[in-house]
Amino acid sequence: MLDAEDNLGRCAHCHHVFCAICQNASHGTNPCSIKSGERMELVRQYQAASSADRSVLERRFGRRQLQRLVEEVESMSWMSDNSERCPRCRTPIEKIDGCNKMSCTKCGTLFCWLCNAKLPRENPYTHFNVPGTPCFNNLFAGVENEPLDVELDEDEDEYDIGFFLD
Repeated sequence: MLDAEDNLGRCAHCHHVFCAICQNASHGTNPCSIKSGERMELVRQYQAASSADRSVLERRFGRRQLQRLVEEVESMSWMSDNSERCPRCRTPIEKIDGCNKMSCTKCGTLFCWLCNAKLPRENPYTHFNVPGTPCFNNLFAGVENEPLDVELDEDEDEYDIGFFLD
């Protein structure tokens, strides 16, 4: 038996009351829960839906819950594209600047940004000095070089770069 107004179903044999939309146990006026396997597909449907279809989804799952889900999926996508996970504790790490030797802010593990290998504490830079490996000589790979502030001294035809080289 179905009550279309309340979206309730009731089994004629055992009298179990359930949600007619999601077929789970009755959850009253609370929105239907979203199963983890449905999240990505639901976000795709919601973003591509017409206003009428969006209203149906919002009635079923709740507007707030859908908006939070969209934000969560977008955030996870950004993190996937812009971070690496610590090889020890799996904390997402974002590289802002500097070399490819990383240190996890949560557990302190040193690792390579390029290949995600754990690096030894005693000398983590040896990882970038092994010929024939993908990370060889790539300690600063991907780092944008900022131009030096070089000024030409007009009187002496010399460059003043502001520091001395050995």
